Amino acid sequence: MSEVFLEAVRPINLPLTVLLAVVAGYWLLVALGAFTLDLEGDIGGHADLHGGHDGDAHHHADADSGWFSSVLHFVNIGEVPVTIVCSILVLCIWLGSMIANHYWTGGSLALGLGALVPIFLVSAVVTRYVTMPFKPLLRAMNREGEEHTPVVGRTCEIITSEATAQFGQARIDTKGSPIVINVRLRTVASLPRGATCLVVEEDKANSFYFVVPVTSEKID
Repeated sequence: MSEVFLEAVRPINLPLTVLLAVVAGYWLLVALGAFTLDLEGDIGGHADLHGGHDGDAHHHADADSGWFSSVLHFVNIGEVPVTIVCSILVLCIWLGSMIANHYWTGGSLALGLGALVPIFLVSAVVTRYVTMPFKPLLRAMNREGEEHTPVVGRTCEIITSEATAQFGQARIDTKGSPIVINVRLRTVASLPRGATCLVVEEDKANSFYFVVPVTSEKID
């Protein structure tokens, strides 16, 4: 155990160790009730992996070339709460860095930084498959809310970094807990987070809804 601790606090591993400690602290506060963990609601939409780039999301006009959306979709963000995805991803990267720096890089900063690229790629693959079991659970939870609240014809707000023809998630505000739905676009290439849309059609086979942008204020 002491060997693991010493490896974790080595300068080359310390930044990722601190990041993992932040993640662990968050989940500890969740367990203690300081944060509300709402798997149906805001947890998937109010956190964002790329900070200020949301304002530029509309520049990704071609959905097929939206590499960032493809990365988010690959690790199941939009179908699984972003906090769960990020926590698993950070844990995988930390473990990969610990192993690589202990056995192969010899503590070299250059080699350690270079190893982060394959470590991230492998971690993304692991995260994708680890989070897959959450998808049917969350779909069932959302479907339960949708059964009691009409969805088609309601306005919603995009809560992922952007919505495209292949990827997106939106929130419908209700008197109770908000409903989060998977959405797809038909009439435009992409919409940024915060855009208001109208739900026009349900694709029951694929568990998502088609939405179109609206310019007027949301009305229920």
